[in-house]
Amino acid sequence: MDINPMKIPALDDAMFARGLVSAGMSEPLERFRAKLEKREPVVYAAIGGSITAGALASDGERTSYAARFAAWLDERAPCTFINAGLGATTSLFGAFRAQQDMLCREPDIITIEFAVNDSINPDVAASYEALVRQCVDSPKKPLVILIFNPRRDGTNHQNEHIPVGRHYALPMLSFRDAIYPEIAAGKLRWEAISPDEVHPNDDGHAFIAALLERFVGSVSAPTGEAELPDLLNPGAAKYLGGKVLHAPQMEVVGNDGWTQFTHERGYVGWESERPGACLKVKLTGGTLLIGYVKYAGDYGMADVRIGGDTVCRLDGFYEKPEIQKWAGGHTVPVVLCDEAPGSSRVVEITVANERHAQSGGHRFQISYFLTAQ
Repeated sequence: MDINPMKIPALDDAMFARGLVSAGMSEPLERFRAKLEKREPVVYAAIGGSITAGALASDGERTSYAARFAAWLDERAPCTFINAGLGATTSLFGAFRAQQDMLCREPDIITIEFAVNDSINPDVAASYEALVRQCVDSPKKPLVILIFNPRRDGTNHQNEHIPVGRHYALPMLSFRDAIYPEIAAGKLRWEAISPDEVHPNDDGHAFIAALLERFVGSVSAPTGEAELPDLLNPGAAKYLGGKVLHAPQMEVVGNDGWTQFTHERGYVGWESERPGACLKVKLTGGTLLIGYVKYAGDYGMADVRIGGDTVCRLDGFYEKPEIQKWAGGHTVPVVLCDEAPGSSRVVEITVANERHAQSGGHRFQISYFLTAQ
């Protein structure tokens, strides 16, 4: 049989066996299948980064893996689809926003995809568990499936995610493990599944959807349903009750030169292009994080101070890989302090005079603050 290295092969038994990291426990799967068989309405929520959102799919609302899987479910039972994918974000931000972006809709099935984006997560294991635990413990005790996608070089963060999945006895599907051996063996070129460093094309999305469809449609899982276990990572506790603060919710005590801007899913942040512009915000919480935009183009730097002391300098310029046609970047979460619960402090952000040598400007954007405990 001729092999075309520029055409992704159909999912076969060997690929699926490699990609099925774990089948989880049977009870959530059988409970969900029973709803499909009775054609009872189901709610499917997908949370992840830009891959889940459908970046570089020809039509994110139809040809992304999540949209394809939702359509497959809808053929079997009326399906309400919630795409909570948000580009350039991590499971840490996912843990803070899960409730308002999807869990409030009480899904019956959830997929979680952050194996690529968690490269910029400062606390992967704890925040990923906080997200997973909230999903597993949501009202309908849904079927939760973890998905692991790769970068061009075959790397991802599934080795940090898998222990969490095993701890909660969840099904796990690895696009990387299913397809990357074909690339490593020279049978398939990366360009057959992605036009850049990470984002699948339509064929790549179709393959991920096929993994999900085959799992839900035919896999037998070990009998039983795991009880909600104790935390695997004690540090996850502080993220379970965390809050996302976007601009309208912040207690601003000083503002010289910053204006509000709206980004994805209606979140509102702060931005400025003037060196010396200063924003002062009063925040309460033992753990405080800032999410700032790191983007190719005219992005500059900002200095962060708490109580008059300099905490860090943030560089908003993103040096994109040459192969990456998309000139974007990420919203990077940075821990500003991790102290006693309930502490209040004023955080001061000032646009710096300095900038990256390749940057043409000083634009700086704050997407959100995260507060916990």
